[in-house]
Order: sequence, then structure tokens, then C-alpha cells
Amino acid sequence: MLVQGGVVDEVLLVLLGILILFGGPILAFIALYKIGGLRSEIFALKLKIQNLEKQAVPATTAAKPVTPSQEKALDSNTKVQSDPLQTPPPTDKQPTSSEETETSGPETDAQKSSNEKPTEQQAEQQDKQPVAARSIAEAMESYSSEKSPWKSFEEAFTRQWLVWLGSLTVIIGGVFLIKYSIENDLLSPGFRVTCGVLFGLALMFGGEWLRRRPIEQAIAALKPNHVPPALTAAGLAITYGSIYAAYGLYDLIPPLIAFILLTIVAIAGLGLSLLQGPLIAAMGMAGAFVIPILVSTGNSSAWALFSYLSFITASALAVVRYQNWWWLGWMSLAGSVLWQLIWMTAAWKGGNVYPLALHQILMIGLFIAPRYEDFLTSVKNLKHPFDFIGKLSPEKTLGLSAITSVLALQVILLSMDNFSTASLVFFFIIAGGLGYGALKLRHCEALLTAISLVALYIIARYPFPGSIELPETFYVSGQEAGTLINPIIPPELNFYLLLSGFIAVIAATLGFRSLGKTRTPVYMATLSVTVPLLAFLFVYLRVSALGADLAWSLLALVLAGLCFMAAKQVLPKRSETGMEPVLGVYALAVLAALGIAFAIAFEKSGLTIALALLLPSAGWVASQIRIPFIRPSILFIAVIVVLRLVALNHFDPVIPREEVDALWLLYSFGIPALAFAGAAYYFKREKDDQLVTILESGALAIGVALVSLEIRYLANDNNLYAQYYMPLEQSLQSLSWLITGAFLYYRNRLVPRLVSNWGSKILLSMAGAQILVFQSLIFNPVFTNEFVGNWPLFNQLSLAYLIPGLIAIIIYREARNQGHTKFMPWIGGIAVWLVFLDLTLEVRRAFHPLAMASGDILNAEGYSYSAAWLIFAGALLAVGIIRDISKIRHLSLGLVLLVTTKVFLWDMSALSGLYRVASFIGLGLCLIGIGFLYQRFVYPIGSAPEEKKLST
Repeated sequence: MLVQGGVVDEVLLVLLGILILFGGPILAFIALYKIGGLRSEIFALKLKIQNLEKQAVPATTAAKPVTPSQEKALDSNTKVQSDPLQTPPPTDKQPTSSEETETSGPETDAQKSSNEKPTEQQAEQQDKQPVAARSIAEAMESYSSEKSPWKSFEEAFTRQWLVWLGSLTVIIGGVFLIKYSIENDLLSPGFRVTCGVLFGLALMFGGEWLRRRPIEQAIAALKPNHVPPALTAAGLAITYGSIYAAYGLYDLIPPLIAFILLTIVAIAGLGLSLLQGPLIAAMGMAGAFVIPILVSTGNSSAWALFSYLSFITASALAVVRYQNWWWLGWMSLAGSVLWQLIWMTAAWKGGNVYPLALHQILMIGLFIAPRYEDFLTSVKNLKHPFDFIGKLSPEKTLGLSAITSVLALQVILLSMDNFSTASLVFFFIIAGGLGYGALKLRHCEALLTAISLVALYIIARYPFPGSIELPETFYVSGQEAGTLINPIIPPELNFYLLLSGFIAVIAATLGFRSLGKTRTPVYMATLSVTVPLLAFLFVYLRVSALGADLAWSLLALVLAGLCFMAAKQVLPKRSETGMEPVLGVYALAVLAALGIAFAIAFEKSGLTIALALLLPSAGWVASQIRIPFIRPSILFIAVIVVLRLVALNHFDPVIPREEVDALWLLYSFGIPALAFAGAAYYFKREKDDQLVTILESGALAIGVALVSLEIRYLANDNNLYAQYYMPLEQSLQSLSWLITGAFLYYRNRLVPRLVSNWGSKILLSMAGAQILVFQSLIFNPVFTNEFVGNWPLFNQLSLAYLIPGLIAIIIYREARNQGHTKFMPWIGGIAVWLVFLDLTLEVRRAFHPLAMASGDILNAEGYSYSAAWLIFAGALLAVGIIRDISKIRHLSLGLVLLVTTKVFLWDMSALSGLYRVASFIGLGLCLIGIGFLYQRFVYPIGSAPEEKKLST
């Protein structure tokens, strides 16, 4: 800030005076010096051209082709009427360059006689014109080729950059001079404005006068001349600012006079930019948008500012219309939007909604105006409303960008004005006009999405009153029994609910009525259902948070019914172009509305069941009527249900544990499992795709989860949340996984399915890992001393080992039927191990039923192990001989060797009396019997040994 009366002010004022007094002569001297140098260069070029003309050959000789850069220079040269170097325009009979090339070279007498003989004047013109043109082009080429890179940079720096920097400096200096005079009260307002206008006009006239001078036109013919447009741009900006100051700062002129003067300046700027090129337009626009920032009295007026900006924008867009300088249109759009944002964030006052909204409406009209006839011509080759890439002209691109910017500004304006009635009225005026245009013009249909987003923003952010009177709750016996009789809708929310309903009804009605009038009816159908559903969600979330119950689930069902009626109306037209996807959109809307109703009415498991029941319902409808887009939506719902069930997201610690019982688990998981299976059945009728696989997988996963949860609940004294994992539960879980996996393995052979294949692998792997690691090792009753029961066979040992072993035998046989030979040794080994382990533990349990981990092995127990193992070995040998399976015979022999080792190493020393005698005699008889069986059935005497035996 400048300090009045200070030394700095005096020094600056003295320097400014010196600059004003001596700056002009200094600049004039520099200009004369540079002009003198340019005259010398031009004179040298003239001499060179004259010498080239004297040496020129007749016009009938081959003409040297002119390079594109030379042609461009010649074209710009021919535009200058008073240029002494300008050649006369060619006559109608003058041959083109291609014709000259064809006729060049020697000609026959017949050809010469067949051509018309031109007059001497025409021949002279035809001879002189190409020569002069080539001479100028060659001179320019030689002139430019003689320069070094440093000279080119120096010339560009002095002739272009410094000139425009000086122009901008003059503008800023003039503004600061006016500001300084205002702050220090040096000049009267009228004198300031008059001086500013005169100075600006002088600069503009001076720039145009300088451009029209012959020497400047000669310079412009050789290369761009930036001095005249720089002066003109500075004068244009200063004139703009002075007139605006007279109206907006000092109230010296009424609005009408200001409007007329600004219009005159705009027309002058338009004319000068047409004569002096785009740079003057750019400088003028930049200065026009910067002046309101630099010159301010602290008492700003939105009406004055945005009236000024409207005139500036109109002037710029008029230039755009005639010169096709679309960058100038984008520059004007950026300036207009930036000023709107600056005002709303830094200078907002009450009542500003009117000038800002009117300016936004003017922006839409102004940016459509430059080529309104093109903008109002619909584009026919758009595949969808957002197919803009390479399809829109610059006129349409600029207009649509301006409209989108206005809609974005509307969001901020509504928030700044706290969603007042005036701001809402302006929005509906803008939305109505744009909506009408969008329904008529193909390339404007995408604007309906932007309008819908702003409308939904209003519903989501509209402010509520500070206090809302809700119905009073009454209690019976200390519990809530209901509410007293009051209006269903609180009076404070009437306007909000009416506004939301109006937006939803307008979107639904216009979208549905436009289905037959647009080339992309699916887009209109999507808008007609998306806006009402989202509006309902916003209203529900906001109003229900206040405690008001407006029968939300019933309203959601009404929405579902309306969407169903719309789908019913579209169904007879599904054969028409583009109408089948519309049917899918309305079907999805029905599902969405039903899902919202279920989400409001139900909670936790009830919501999961309701969502799951949507799956078979939609599958049945899809099996009757082919509806597009229904499968992706069902996939989405299925994923949600699976996540809620398998991940147990619906379990709430707040629920009393006594409410979670076996029946609750049965319907909470059983109904969704059946729903998934039914949906997979219906959708598989149409197509067997990823959706069917996911539905089948979901049915399997939910079913397995149901059985596992029921086992956990029943095996732990009706405690689903038990912190332990006992052997009984382990055995039951393993059996359930084994049985399910074995069934899927068998079913996959009959009906190959991805779910059956991978489901059997996963379940059998889980069961095998738990049996071999947990049940056989970690939780083995020999180690844990767990009580397994008093009854032989009917105890936990059979659940943990015998039954899984028998199931493994069944899986072994199925693997042989399916040809999975590489897995058979592993499956058979596991089966033999489990039966052997069960047999051994049964012997241990018989002698130590209460404590299997303690107690010595007595004679009877030791002998029983040998007898049981020999019986098991004999059974294996019998199976191996009968089925002719060598590996089973080998297992039996291995088991016999184990018994033999035990007898000689342990029974001989540990047993005594008749037990030791019986052990050895029994073993010996068994060994003899095994040899007899091998001689009789496996390798009979007199028969040649088979080369191959069934080894499986």
C-alpha cells in the first residue's frame, strides 16, 4: 500500500513525470532508428528483385516451383493494397502453375498453331507475374537463410516479446496511475475518466495509423509486425477500463450511456482485431478481464461487474463468429466462470443471486450465439449421448462446455444463497430451457445427466428448519406403544417433500414420454428410474434420521409397482429398435425398489432372506421373458447375500444368544440356499454362464455353512459362540465335509460342473487335513485322555476314524471309476490307516474306557492288539485276492510283518503264560495260512506267472 505524503510517493511521482516527458521522444528516436534500418534492408531487396527481373526468361520456360512458406508470404503480401512490392493480380486467362508446368519445354508447330495467340500486353503480364512472384520469394528465402540462430532470437525478442511486454506494462501502468490518483485525490473523477478515454483512443488510432503506413505494410509483408496491434490492444483495454470506471466507480454516466459506450468500444475492438489479427483480441480480452481486479473502490456492485462481463463476452464472441478464433471463445468462457467463482467465494452479499443467475443465463445464450445455426443442428451419427469424441464441431463443443459450466456454477450459487426460492426458480428456468433443447437436439441429451445431478444435489442438501414437530410417543407399561394422532407429514417438511416429489415426477414422466422420440431410449429410461429412486433414498435417509416415519417401505413398493407398469407398457414394443434394453432397465428398477423396500422393512437375517428371495423370483421372470441387464444385477445381489451369510455379517452381538437357535439357523441359511439353487435352475435354462456358476457356488457355500453352524450349535450345548473346538465337533464337521465332497465327486462324473469339481476338491481337502492332523494327531484320545464312550463301535472313535475310513473306501472306488489313478494310492492308504487306527483305539478303549492315555498294557491287551491286527491283515488279504489288487495284498503283508515284529520283539518279553504261547502259535498258523492262500490263489503251482496284475 502507498503511504500518502511519503518519500516513496514523491519519488514515484517524479519518475512517472520524467517517463511521461522523455519517454515519448526516446521511443520515437528508437522507432526512427529501427525504421531507418528496415528501409535500408527493403531498398537492398528492391535492387535484388530488379536484377532478378532483368535476368528472367520468357514465361514459356519452366517455372520454378514456389515453396509453401513462400506461398504463405506471398498470400499475406497480396492482402496489402498499397504495398509497392505487390504484384498485379493474375487475369482470368493466366495459366495456373500446373498448366505452366505442362506447357513448359519445346512445342511442335502444330501445337503452337492450335493455341490462341495472346496480345502483347497479356503476354507481358503473363511473363512478368511469375517472375516477380519468384523474385520476391527467392529474396525472402535468401534474406531468411542469411541469419544466424542468435540473430533470429534477437529479432524475435526485440520485435515481438518486448513489444507485447511493453504493451502490457503500459496497460498496468495506466491502471496504477489511476489508482494512485484515486487514493491521493489528485484528479477529479471526470478528468481521470476523460484522460483515460482519450489516451486509450489515441493508442487505438495510433496503432491503426501505424499499421496503414506504407513502410509498416512493407514490414508486414515480409514478417509479422507486432507494434501496431500492441498499441491498439493497450488502447482498447484502457478505454474499456475508463468507461467502466465512469459507470461502476463514479456513477458519472447512467447504465444506458455506459451500455452504449461499451458497445461502441466492443465494435471498435472487433473491427481492429479483424484488421490487425488475433493478438490484439487476446490482449484486449486479457486486459478487460484483469481491470476489475486492479481498479476497485471497495464498494463493488455485482450488477455493474457482470453487466460489464456480459458486454465483454458478447464482443469477444462476435469476433469468434466472423474470424473462427475459437480459442478466444474458450478464453472468454474461462474468464466468465472465474469471475463467477471469485465473486461467490470472496464478495458474496445478499441479493447477489439475481445478477449472477442472469449472467449465467446470458452465458448460455452468448456461447451458443457465435454459430447458433450450427449448434441448433442435431448430430445424427452419435452412438450414444456421450459419443462426443471426433463428432462435435467447435461450435457445439464450446456451447456444451459453457452449459456444463453454468450447471456447475448453479450448484455453488444454490449453496451460497441457501437454496432460496429465487435460486430455485432460476435453476428450474435454466433446467427447463436446457431440458427442452436436450429433447430436441441429439448432441444435447447428455445435459440431462448434468441437470439430474444438480436436482439430486438440491434434494440431498436442502436445509431443514431448526425445529420440526413430530408426533408424540406414548408408552404402555413402560414400553413404546405408538404415537399420538398428528399429521402424517410434519408441516415444516411440506415444501421439501413437495420439491423432491416434483423433481422425481418430472424426471420419471419426461423420461418415459421421450422413449419413442429419441434414438437412445435406454438412456431416457435410465434417467426416468434413477432420479426417482435416488430422490427417494435421499429423502428417506434425511427424514427418517429425524424420527419421522412416512411408511417408507410402502412408498418403495409403490415405486416398484410404477416401474412394473412402465415395463408392462414397454413389453409389447420390445421388438422395436432399442426397446429391449429399456425393458431391462425397468425390470432392474423393479428389483431395486423391492430391495429398498426390504432393506427398510427388514433387518439383519430378515433382510438377507428377502434379498435372497429376489433371486429365484427374477430368475423365473427371466425364464419367461428375456430381459437384458437382469443377469448383472442378480450377480450383484447374489454377492451381497453370500457375503452377509458366509462372512456372518448379519450376526449382531446385541442379539440375545438364546434367540440364535437351531430353527433360526435353519431358516436364516436354509431359505437363501434354496433361493440360490432355484435361481441357478431358472437362469441355467437361458444360458449356462458365470452367473449360474456363482449361484450354484453360493447354494453350496450357504448349505455347507448351514450344516457347520448347526453342528457347532448342537455339539456345544446350544452355544454357537463357544470358544473351544472339541473332538466330537471335529468328527461331525469332517463327516459333513466328507459326505458332501464325496457326493459332489460322484455327481461331477454324471453331470460335469465347475462347482462340483472344485467343491469336491475343497471339501475333501478340508476334511482330510482335519482328520489327519487334528483328529489323528493333535486331538487323539490316547494323547488327550478324552472320554469316547462306553459302547464298542457306537462311540466317538467310529465317528472320528471308522466312518471316515469307510467313506474313503467309497471315494477310492469312485476314483477308480473316473480313472483318477494317481490319487488312488493316497486315498487307499488313508482309508487303511483310519480303519487300522480305529481298530487299535477300540482295543485300547476296551481295556481303558475312562482314561485311554493312562494305564499299563497287560497280557490280554497286548495279545488283543496282535489278534486284531492279524484279523485286519487277513481281511485285507482276502480283499486283495478276491479283487486281484496287488497293492492291498502288499498292505496286508506289511501288516503281517508288523505283527511278526511285535510278537518277537515285544510279546516274547512282555507276555507270559498262555498269552505268550497263543501269540506265537497264532502267528505261526497265520503265516502258514497266508502261504497256503498265495500258493492256492495268487501263484498256483504249474501256472505261468502273469506279466501284469491289476495293481490298482
